[in-house]
Amino acid sequence: METVHQPTPALLETSISHLHQESKNWVQEIELWRNEFSFFQKLLESIAPKAHAVEDKKQIDHFQHLITYFQGELLDQFAHDVRLHENYLQKLGREDSSFQDQPYREQHQKQKEQLAAFALDYRQYRQELFQFAEQYL
Repeated sequence: METVHQPTPALLETSISHLHQESKNWVQEIELWRNEFSFFQKLLESIAPKAHAVEDKKQIDHFQHLITYFQGELLDQFAHDVRLHENYLQKLGREDSSFQDQPYREQHQKQKEQLAAFALDYRQYRQELFQFAEQYL
C-alpha cells in the first residue's frame, strides 16, 4: 500500500512578510484612488456648466454621489481597516513564539476580497465617467 503525503498547510500558505507587503501595497493603492477621485471631482466640475440636458445633469449627480461615497466613506474605511490590520501584525511580531497567524490570514483574505471587489467597481465607474465626459471635452 502506497502512502500519499499531503503537504502541510504551512508550506502552502503565503509568508507573513508577503502578506505584510501586500497590505503596504493596498495603502498605496488607496492613496492612488483618492488622488484619482480628486481628479474625477475636478472633471465633473468642469463638465457641469456645459451639461444642459436633464439626463446629463442626472448622470453628473450620479457620478458625484459615487465620488462622495467612495472617497468620503469607503476609502476612509478601507484605509482604517488596513491600518488596524498592520498594527495587529506589528503586535504579533513583538509577542513571543506562540504567534497565531491564522486570524491575521483570515482578516487579510477578507480585506483582499473587499479591495478586489472595490477595484472592479472602481474600474467600471472610471470607464463610465470617461465615456460620459468625452462628449464634453
